[in-house]
Amino acid sequence: GERAATLVLEDLATFPLEVVDADYNATLEAARLRSQHLLTASDAYTAALALRLDAALVAGSQALLALPLSVGLRVEVV
Repeated sequence: GERAATLVLEDLATFPLEVVDADYNATLEAARLRSQHLLTASDAYTAALALRLDAALVAGSQALLALPLSVGLRVEVV
């Protein structure tokens, strides 16, 4: 419920995380990745954000593990 969600948000605030909006450009990049690589929406957004931030992507998803060579993504396997 609402109380549980509040507790989770409070816990997340203790980590060095940055919340990034899924803006228009991120949505376009995610849609492009999704259509070209048969990704789920969440995997596509994750990859789009990693590309935008030039960040390594820590992944366990087999679909994401196939992306690095084709799109220039750095992936670290968990």
